[in-house]
Amino acid sequence: MALQGVEGVGANNTAGAFTTAQSQLGKDEFLKLLITKLQNQDPLKPTDDESFIADLAQFSSLEQMENMNGGLDDLSLLQSNATNTSMVNYIGKTAVLAGDTINLDSGTATINYELPQNAENVTISIYSENGQLIKTIQQSSVQQGDNTLMWNGQNEQGLDMPNGRYKVKITATDDNGNSIPVIPRMTGKITGITYENGYPELVIAGETYGLGNIISISE
Repeated sequence: MALQGVEGVGANNTAGAFTTAQSQLGKDEFLKLLITKLQNQDPLKPTDDESFIADLAQFSSLEQMENMNGGLDDLSLLQSNATNTSMVNYIGKTAVLAGDTINLDSGTATINYELPQNAENVTISIYSENGQLIKTIQQSSVQQGDNTLMWNGQNEQGLDMPNGRYKVKITATDDNGNSIPVIPRMTGKITGITYENGYPELVIAGETYGLGNIISISE
């Protein structure tokens, strides 16, 4: 006679069935039920060997699955710790991310963008964080792919702007005047690592970014 509620916990069951059984009945509870079953069996109709062996096999299978689940948790924790430790090596390196923000530091800022095709004209407009137009840069005959230029931190009047964050808007057209989509990039030095949200994030120019936002990291 098999116990109700634990018949599905067998060696050939799927992981989904085990998850359901584990959330309802652990190996200690299973053992207590098995002992209670033996204590209260009909002495005139004792549990046959076949049924008893099946119960023991269910208990053994449940214990093995719980041990395996604990081993996977330990492996996941070990891998997470190794990742967190390696993240420290990124501090001081330069990261390229998707975004339209640049960081002016020591009078220079790097502007990155990607073109899907050659462009006849490219217009780069730099704005302060409050939306004021600071500088407009024109480029011609720009090749497709990744493009980089340095901004010297000066406005249209040639005055030096204060260090900080600026917004960039980039437009491009082909030789027929048709608009070309532009993918802006942002570049910044990694100054720290934070685990405030429970997972590692890079600190760049005072802002935090997840690893999914990183396109490349270089010295």
